Amino acid sequence: MGTERPTKRPWHPSGPRRSEPREGSRPQPDPEDEKEPPSPWGDPVPYEPEDDLALARMLGCALLIGIAGVIGLALLIF
Repeated sequence: MGTERPTKRPWHPSGPRRSEPREGSRPQPDPEDEKEPPSPWGDPVPYEPEDDLALARMLGCALLIGIAGVIGLALLIF
């Protein structure tokens, strides 16, 4: 009486296959089109050892200025 389950539709060989794209589906992008976008910062700069020396000088000066500032504040407070 109302408890009958609907039967599943039988599989038919003319139906769409999973390996084939369905109608209306988005086309897959070509792997050749998936190139890396250009960097907003430009091309990378090659490494130069002089850059390390410049960075060390800059950090050394910043450290000396910081120490001098702490000593100056200590002299003002005490």
